[in-house]
Amino acid sequence: MLRMKSVRIVLLVSLCALGMVTRANATDGRLMTDAEYKSFLNDVESKLPAWEGALKKIDPAKSEASYSIGDQIGQARDLALMLVGYARQAVAKQRVKRTVSGELALETFIKGVFDSMQSIVMLEISAGLTLSTLETFAHHTGELDGLISNDVIARVELLEKATCP
Repeated sequence: MLRMKSVRIVLLVSLCALGMVTRANATDGRLMTDAEYKSFLNDVESKLPAWEGALKKIDPAKSEASYSIGDQIGQARDLALMLVGYARQAVAKQRVKRTVSGELALETFIKGVFDSMQSIVMLEISAGLTLSTLETFAHHTGELDGLISNDVIARVELLEKATCP
């Protein structure tokens, strides 16, 4: 009889703790709900063609850029284009099943595109060139990166505590 009470108490405490963790997860402002995440994926997917088009228009060979600067811009452009392709694949996978590892991958790809675009713009500025309009994407790309970064950091923290939804 005493043992049965102990089991019930442990079970009750466990359920209460689980309820508190669930409420804590629901109130963590960094986490996107499933609906917010779906909207986020739609937003990313809608931006990918614009990023890709702007990157493909960059041709340092048709400018007055030195070979060295042109080569650096070309490498950053090619890396960004590759990452756009990876981001497209990650979005498709996340639509099928949302995973923390998939979010980490998507965050890495978006951050990589943002960083590559920033490198290109910095190289253009330093060389006194205008080869692109990538700076027009900076705000929105950075915003998307911030959203996914906050969410994935919160999810990893929850995984570490074994409480990830």
